[in-house]
Amino acid sequence: MTMKAGEVYEHPYERMVVRVGTAESNGRELVADFYVRANAPGVPRHLHPAIEESITVIRGKVDAWVAGAGQKVLGPGESLRIPPNTAHSWRPFGDEDVRILGEARPGTRFEEMWRQFMGLLQDGKAGPKGPGFLQMMMMMREFPDVMAIAGPPVWLQQALAALFAPIGRLRGYKGRYEEYSTRGPSEVVKIEPLPPV
Repeated sequence: MTMKAGEVYEHPYERMVVRVGTAESNGRELVADFYVRANAPGVPRHLHPAIEESITVIRGKVDAWVAGAGQKVLGPGESLRIPPNTAHSWRPFGDEDVRILGEARPGTRFEEMWRQFMGLLQDGKAGPKGPGFLQMMMMMREFPDVMAIAGPPVWLQQALAALFAPIGRLRGYKGRYEEYSTRGPSEVVKIEPLPPV
């Protein structure tokens, strides 16, 4: 299943409205508006080994960190471009809800990984700090090109994921849950226009 423009996907911390889905871009990109509550935990430090990501703040403020550039509070109209293999994180800053334009290239694998996180959060199998250790190891094994934790070398994380994957499988964890891969949008809406630049 591929995401399409206007589709809405949500979990307890974010509402994502697709602007350009992998369906329209043939997997080249995924572009979406992310609506995030002011008290949401944000995204912990991580990296995407083979994906370029960018965020542009549309409304509110975001406390962002990018390896090599440091920490910065971004306001409306400000952007970050995050090259592949670059550690980064962000979270809402202040008391105002946030709207972010997010872009990921290529989009297909990012979408596949996002669907897994979204499903785990929707079903209460992950919390504000993400999924548990074994679940994270299973996902890192399934998506080595898409996700890694900032800090330990990626090769070490992949070796640990390979080591813990059999234990995770025995405990009932998977790197990819089919029900999350095929779960449809919560609704389809008209896309909110972007403000003039």
